[in-house]
Amino acid sequence: MQLDASQTNYPDVAIDNNGHAVAVWRGHDGTNYRIYASEYDGSSWSVREPISLSGVDAAIYPHVAMNADGAAIAVWGQSDGSQVSVWANRFRVGQGWAGAKFIEVQTTGDADAPEVAVDAQGNAICVFRLTLDATCQRSLWTNRYDAGVGSWGTATELDAGPIFDAPSTDFQLTMAPGGDAFLIWRQNAGPPHDILGKRYDAASGSWLATQPVENDAGDARYARASMDDDGNVIAVWTQDDITAYSVRSRRYVAGVGWSDAVTVESGSVDAFIPTVATDPSGNAVCVWRDGTSGATPISSNRRD
Repeated sequence: MQLDASQTNYPDVAIDNNGHAVAVWRGHDGTNYRIYASEYDGSSWSVREPISLSGVDAAIYPHVAMNADGAAIAVWGQSDGSQVSVWANRFRVGQGWAGAKFIEVQTTGDADAPEVAVDAQGNAICVFRLTLDATCQRSLWTNRYDAGVGSWGTATELDAGPIFDAPSTDFQLTMAPGGDAFLIWRQNAGPPHDILGKRYDAASGSWLATQPVENDAGDARYARASMDDDGNVIAVWTQDDITAYSVRSRRYVAGVGWSDAVTVESGSVDAFIPTVATDPSGNAVCVWRDGTSGATPISSNRRD
């Protein structure tokens, strides 16, 4: 079914345990690009509706997350003609969208590429990239939605130290139903570029210290992670082994720590762009692309 016949891109979708889904994308209203959404109620899709602001400049990079009970949050970058800011809108099955909210800090730089995750209670964490105009340096910031009080907190930088002085890219946020979360990213402090990680601890309501997920001699990129229901994490990335690029992985066990890195694939060609997903029990599947030119097959491996 066609949801939008205008100029569209950047689609994303999330689904709950009852088969209800929410799709978001960037569409055109005849004047500007806005973020649109449609709800699937189990039998049909609703007519598209705008969830970003009207009368402002272009919106971009929407992302949506939904928990098992149908609580969803969409985030996106919104331009006012001079800078880009991060906004959010909250959705509940049977209630609809609550209205767009500004959720980052007002600076002279652009904030974009937001990621969001939602736990079983409807609490959400958003992570976004903030660029400072004066230095063109980028850092990662976060804000949390508290479902108990029905509002967003104050956006904060995830690490005020020099570790974020260089551009931070290739980041992904993953969350467990209980509220623990994990952020993984590629830090452009090199070469070589390293993979770093940071956990959000729901019990204490705080982000823990940044930890290296990878710090080998070769360059690393394409960082991805997935968290199971118990807060354990599988991280994957592409590692330069000098002679070829390989897919590596590490597992974090909640309350124990990180295992040693292992090589996920054993091919003789370069392996790129891995992604990973876990089931509630922690079983994981990783897929990646083999090769850089010509035939580039997709390969996979499973961890039980």
